[in-house]
Amino acid sequence: MFGLLFFLPRLPEIERNGIQIIDEFLIIFSCVVIYISFSKTSWLWKFLSLFLTMCIFYLPLLRIWGNVVSNFNTVLGILPWSDASNYYMDALELLHGGLFGTFSGYRPLFGCLLTVLLAITQQNLQIVLIIFVIINAIAAFLLAKELSNIFGPLVGIITLFLLQIYYRQFAGSTMSEQLGMAAGEIAFLTLVIAFRAKDFRYFCVGLFFSVFAMFVRPGALFIIPTIILLGLFTFSEDRQRMFRNAILIIIIVLATWQLNLKVSQFSSGPNSMPLGIFSYTLYGQAKGGAGWQQFFIDYPNQESKSSADLPTAAYNAALAEIYNHPIGLMKGILKSYRDFIFPGLNSVFGYIRFGNDIFDQILQISFLILMVIGLTKCWLERSSLVCALMLAFAVGIFLSIPFVPPGDATGMRLYAVTIVIPCLFAAFGVGVIAKKPILLPSQKNMLLTNGTSAVLFGSLMIVMSLSVVLIKANNRKPVFQAITCPEGLVPVAFYAPTGSYLMIVKNEIRQTTDFPIVPDKDVRRSLKNFPGDYTIFINDLRHAIVPPTIFTSTINFAKNEDVWLLAPPEILGVSGKIIRACGSYTDLSRKIIQITTFE
Repeated sequence: MFGLLFFLPRLPEIERNGIQIIDEFLIIFSCVVIYISFSKTSWLWKFLSLFLTMCIFYLPLLRIWGNVVSNFNTVLGILPWSDASNYYMDALELLHGGLFGTFSGYRPLFGCLLTVLLAITQQNLQIVLIIFVIINAIAAFLLAKELSNIFGPLVGIITLFLLQIYYRQFAGSTMSEQLGMAAGEIAFLTLVIAFRAKDFRYFCVGLFFSVFAMFVRPGALFIIPTIILLGLFTFSEDRQRMFRNAILIIIIVLATWQLNLKVSQFSSGPNSMPLGIFSYTLYGQAKGGAGWQQFFIDYPNQESKSSADLPTAAYNAALAEIYNHPIGLMKGILKSYRDFIFPGLNSVFGYIRFGNDIFDQILQISFLILMVIGLTKCWLERSSLVCALMLAFAVGIFLSIPFVPPGDATGMRLYAVTIVIPCLFAAFGVGVIAKKPILLPSQKNMLLTNGTSAVLFGSLMIVMSLSVVLIKANNRKPVFQAITCPEGLVPVAFYAPTGSYLMIVKNEIRQTTDFPIVPDKDVRRSLKNFPGDYTIFINDLRHAIVPPTIFTSTINFAKNEDVWLLAPPEILGVSGKIIRACGSYTDLSRKIIQITTFE
């Protein structure tokens, strides 16, 4: 049923004050049907609600493609940009016999999954992005379904709705939040089932999923000790049992840490340091919450150092700053809590944005109040193990805020693994106001079914990520004949793109976008609205595009560099082979190459 969506005509657009009226209507209507289905028990209703969940998670991606959106993560709706480009290029490098660079070396697990998906789909980025939609939709659905069993359908559907809004900022991108968000939801779901069933085995699996998720997208790390403490006191009848459980928990945490370390050593260059990016965060906090970029502003000469030495230099600079000006760290900590609470791009509900500032702030304040109501109600119901688990997560998030400053990434990106907690508290608050029943009695058969689904789906994500071992073992550097180009032209060797490109055509040939075929006017409109300070690159790109042309981002194996290519449409006729070509740079940064001849 989900596959049939790709054959439907493009939905019309009606926009008012930044809000897509038709899209939001479809999302709300789908949520109403899902809400009804949560109280039903037949498989037909379950399949319908899962299908609708996948649809509402797919809608943002559909709009990005239909409007050829350029944002902070994507160029022209498909090609990765900025951090997303680093992950994508590192994945291509590993896929073709190389290693991750420094960026993916910080968080290798997502890069591994991206590499595996690119290998499975024959480097079809469109299909990979759809797979990410499916992964996040299923994870959110499984969690929302279980929450509806605990707190009622209203809490379940409000949580699902907020998760869908949060996911919109990552739709169409190759960002680590794509896996971190889904892994965090499955980890929390598994822990919920563990405490409901009072099963220590599920707790161990849920803890493993939680630590894994934190390595995928590091965030509120203090949830790990708070979860462990709650688990020890919950599942230990006596001191002897507590000691045995503590040993097993330590083994799980250390094993997951070693797993991440081995994956990093296997997939990354020798200079990579897992989680080394925290050094820049610490320096920014020491400078009064100036942000992680402050280190490179204050020490521009440090960029010449190796990737292994940079985090060490940042840590040393941060410790020196804390020692000499301790008040700066205190200011940074207070600023982090202020950003987290007060409405804005960096607040706990800062991802709720529809384009109208006043409307957005009203919604953010409303959900903040609902979250406080839900948190208060949860405290009153703390005798329930599920509420105790939610409170443990809340304490862990609160303690983590100084170390994960919300201002370092807008839209609560750094909290992707634990974003479900504030969403759930807000939904809990809605349930309290609506006077809906809280803490429904559990049904053991349904509990075991949901537990099995969570464990299987979480395990599938981990196995797919670790399958990179097989891919790397069988991949080699591409071999091709030497390329001789006329003077002034640069040799280019690359794989023909499959689903990872745009075909830009003249406006007379096509008036509307039928992705990946895009009229020139839509391309120029998108590039004109490109955010951020990238004027030089974008202007060079706009002047270089002369339709008809293929536009893609790939690796030039002839010079071992990441490039943006403009090539004749005829290259699409070549599949699965290295294209040998000659071209010329069209920009000052020497990143855009116009292919002139190829074979």
